[in-house]
Amino acid sequence: MAKNITLAALKTRTLQRADAENDPHISTSELVNLINSAKHRYYDLLVAAGPPDYFRTTYNFSTASGTTSYALPSDFYLSKFVYSVDDTNIFRPLYPIDEAQVYQYRPPDGVYNIRLDYIPVSEDLSVDADYMDGVNGFDEIVVLQAAIDIKSKKEDSAGVLQQKLDVYINRLKEMAERDWGNARRVVAKKYRAPWGARRGWMVETSSPQAVNGYMLVGGNIELYRFTGPVYR
Repeated sequence: MAKNITLAALKTRTLQRADAENDPHISTSELVNLINSAKHRYYDLLVAAGPPDYFRTTYNFSTASGTTSYALPSDFYLSKFVYSVDDTNIFRPLYPIDEAQVYQYRPPDGVYNIRLDYIPVSEDLSVDADYMDGVNGFDEIVVLQAAIDIKSKKEDSAGVLQQKLDVYINRLKEMAERDWGNARRVVAKKYRAPWGARRGWMVETSSPQAVNGYMLVGGNIELYRFTGPVYR
């Protein structure tokens, strides 16, 4: 169950940790910026700590015949899995390819349903009612880091706060190394051309799905179907 912590609560706790409740040199806008900076800074640790699917969200779209490139969601940060979903709702994983393999692939030749599982970006908090998921008390990381930044600005000692922060960070790192009960996952393997094609022979190939691979390029995902190299 998520533990939602509002920006208003984060602001109050940060000022308390920094002993700066009535400090006129810390404006509200600066305080919010420090909190957001701390939130973004430790987002990767929270994502790595798991469980693997905790932050995951889904984006569904369809291909167009002859079109390779499709815009990623506006909040896209990291990809988890990419699937082609057929009419019987069977999910077939697409595999990442690199530029050296593109010559073996062509654009989709029709309309196919694609599902992208991804990790969204860490978004800014702006108004007091905005909230973040504290994930079992790890919102204290954001509070402590923002309080340390305030102490640093005031040139005050933050040793005690840093010690407390280190305890939380070490706990997160230990969680990131945990085996989450062998949770289900897809192991991505690069698509291998048929044996005859790798030998340089002329072979006909068929695939159970018409989209096999993908690349992430800038703000887009490029989708391809495997055809194999052309040998003449």
